[in-house]
Amino acid sequence: MRALSSNNQNILRNPPLLISALAAIVVFIVSILIIEQRRNIAITQARFELATEMKRVNTRLNYFFSDMYSGLAAITRIIDDKGQVHGFDTVAKEVLANNGRLTSISLIPGGTIKYTYPASNNMALNKSILHTGSREEAAGALAAYKSKKIVIAGPFTNFSKVESIAARLPVVIGDKFWGFSSALVSLEDLLEASNIKNSDSSKYRYSLSYISYINGKESFFLGSKPPDSPTTLEEQMSHINWKFYITAQMSSFRLFWLPAFISLLGSVIIGVILKRTLTKTFRLQTLVFQKDQQIAEAQKEFKAIFDNAPIGLALINPETQKFSSTNETFRRIFGLERGIFPEGNEPAVATQEVFSDMLAKINDINEGNIGQLSGDYRHITKQGYEIWTHYKLFALPTLPHQNRKYVVIAEDITEKLVADQKLKHSEKKYRHLFDESPVALWEEDFSDVVALLRKNGMMGKSEEEVIDYFTRQPNSLASYTGLVKVKSINDECFRQYKFNSKEELFEHFPRTLVHDSNLHTTKKILAAICAGQHQFKSQSLFYNAEGEMRTCILSWQVIPGHEENYDQIILTTVDITDLRNSKEELRKSLEKLDHQNKRLLDFSYIVSHNLRSHASNIQSLTDLILSSQDMEEKKELVIYLHKVVKILGSSIDALNDVVTINADVDVSQQQVKLREAVDKTVHVLSDKIRQKEGVILNNVPKDITIFHNRAYIESILLNLVSNSLKYSKPNVCPVVSITYNEEKSEKVLTLNDNGIGIDLEKNGHKLFGLFKTFTHNPDAKGIGLYITKRQIEAMGGRITVDSVVNVGTTFKIYFK
Repeated sequence: MRALSSNNQNILRNPPLLISALAAIVVFIVSILIIEQRRNIAITQARFELATEMKRVNTRLNYFFSDMYSGLAAITRIIDDKGQVHGFDTVAKEVLANNGRLTSISLIPGGTIKYTYPASNNMALNKSILHTGSREEAAGALAAYKSKKIVIAGPFTNFSKVESIAARLPVVIGDKFWGFSSALVSLEDLLEASNIKNSDSSKYRYSLSYISYINGKESFFLGSKPPDSPTTLEEQMSHINWKFYITAQMSSFRLFWLPAFISLLGSVIIGVILKRTLTKTFRLQTLVFQKDQQIAEAQKEFKAIFDNAPIGLALINPETQKFSSTNETFRRIFGLERGIFPEGNEPAVATQEVFSDMLAKINDINEGNIGQLSGDYRHITKQGYEIWTHYKLFALPTLPHQNRKYVVIAEDITEKLVADQKLKHSEKKYRHLFDESPVALWEEDFSDVVALLRKNGMMGKSEEEVIDYFTRQPNSLASYTGLVKVKSINDECFRQYKFNSKEELFEHFPRTLVHDSNLHTTKKILAAICAGQHQFKSQSLFYNAEGEMRTCILSWQVIPGHEENYDQIILTTVDITDLRNSKEELRKSLEKLDHQNKRLLDFSYIVSHNLRSHASNIQSLTDLILSSQDMEEKKELVIYLHKVVKILGSSIDALNDVVTINADVDVSQQQVKLREAVDKTVHVLSDKIRQKEGVILNNVPKDITIFHNRAYIESILLNLVSNSLKYSKPNVCPVVSITYNEEKSEKVLTLNDNGIGIDLEKNGHKLFGLFKTFTHNPDAKGIGLYITKRQIEAMGGRITVDSVVNVGTTFKIYFK
């Protein structure tokens, strides 16, 4: 505010500046008034010319519309009272000859074009303008039908693929709608005859739009909607749903802005010339006034800084060898009171020694032996407190004819010395804790990394941006990781990596890195630094000296006070490999137990249902035996009871097999040669194969092995192959093909047969269910496929089935 007020006063005190500014303003205002008047005259003349041009265009367009009206009136007369058309081609030819602007004439009974001339328009015959043509054409015809008047619509693409304008006259015979008479004009002919053209050299810019009969929206088919401007005229055309816009191509830049700019430039030049002419004398006075003010302000500021400085300041007069001025801090440090010193009263003895040493060295500074004097002193205040002081004595720069002045700067360093002692003690303690920590600790300096990130403009970017940058440019990571300085590590570090010393760890450190894990962790650390984070934690991998890959939790923390440059970072690595392995084993065990419990629960429901059914049958039969008096009937019932007990025994045997599988939580696994297992299955089933005259095709390569339970593999193959034989088609030689392939990371054993097949849509949901049967085969028990699926899943595999009734079935077994 003070500077602004001073500038205003300078303007008022400086008549040349005020006069030149007022003169420039007056010249500019007068020029603007003249330019605006000239622009208004040009706009008025342009609007007059626009009105004339619009009238000319309307006149030419009306010629076309008159021809269309005449043509419609002439062609409509050839329709008699019964709706019959007489002499269409003759009349149409005469109409086109008399109205040369028309393109074609048509009669459209019931909305379908039945008559058209000339023959070049014959492709439109039998086309419905309401259904086959464009939506806009149909909407125009409907508008004519509703209004019972001639409606001119368009432009639209007609059946000859020509942009056209159509006039439609609804024809009514009696009270019944007959159809339309139609006259078409080419849009290109209409625009050319009206001399409506847009080009950079044109004097006018034309725009034509139509108002849609469908939604009432305005659409431009020539040019675009011009901006609101006094040099634009628009008109709603009377014969057609068009709007006509015409704009004079006048440059507002040349009419107003260029002259205004030249006027402004001339006004400024006039003002500058006047000011330079009138202000030469006043400039020197202004400069002198400003310098005086600056000197006064500087003296005030120096006085304020001197008196309120947090360090002790004193000025020494070398002639009197006494302090000419001291500030409050200086007096407090040395136990002086305001007004007592430097008038002559002596300070304490220790303080006298300090002052004597200062004053005695002034001559050495004068003679150029030393540039400045400094030192640390211990002295006792009047209250008996021990004070440590650091001071500096030096001469102020002066001109050759001025007397030299000296300044003393004094600082109380007592608290600093105490803090330094505490810091040294803390550092000693910290170093002991660092070295003896049971956790691996790294002390690192990332300051050069941060400097490079700042240089490359990476600081402040999001984590996603930083990681994406280094993913696209992985080679640049080396330039950052090479700047990390390891200050020190504790003994736990080389023990964690199983090296014998720190030196050995540093020597072989590169081969401990797991490339992909190290890249990922490095990107995350750099992203954290760019985001301004001071803490970071991540999981990483490393190799120890024995080549074993280990997992660790890596975390680092910026030491407080070093957040700006990241030059003091503590990094910890905790090996969690054993803990993670234990957790993984525990998780797998829990999953197995949970899976086992679920299967046993399902099994208990099935056992309960089946045994209850058999028990109910036995009880019913025994009740009948006990109640029957006829011995023959009793014998027959006993035979039925025997059959039921036999079935119950068979069910219990099957349930024992299921229990055996469900009870095996940990199943032994070994390398099994698949081809040998298939051959063994074929040998076991050789009698059934001969009975069925079947063929088993073992296409498994000899060298294929899988890590699985051998007994389970043999049981799986036995169940599936025996099922293929059991459910073969009557009077058809059963063929079972067994092949092996690999899909991605899975090994696949495929068994394909040509049996009766399975209706998967009907029975697929119960295919692998316990005691689920869906054939009339008396040997079917509903246990084989259930056991097969459990045995495969127990080894971490899966089984799929694809089947077509009366074609065959394909089972695929996927091994881990």
